Amino acid sequence: MDCKYVLVCETCSSDTGTRVGYGIAVVDRQQVTISAALDLSPDKTAVANLVKKCNRLKISPIHFQDVVDDFLR
Repeated sequence: MDCKYVLVCETCSSDTGTRVGYGIAVVDRQQVTISAALDLSPDKTAVANLVKKCNRLKISPIHFQDVVDDFLR
C-alpha cells in the first residue's frame, strides 16, 4: 500500500485550560486517513522528526501502532 505520514495538530481542552498537541496520521494516495495517533506530544519538533523518519523508511501502516508505542516509551 502506498501511503505517507503527516503531522497533525489539534487544540486540546481540559479543566486546566487549552494546549496544542501534535500527532501523526497515515494517509493513502487519495489523502484518506488510514490510521491516526493524536496528541502524542506537545513537542512539534519531536513528532515532526518521527513523521520524517516514517516517510523516509517507508514504514508499513501495519507497523504504525508499534512505532507510536516506541515513541511514547
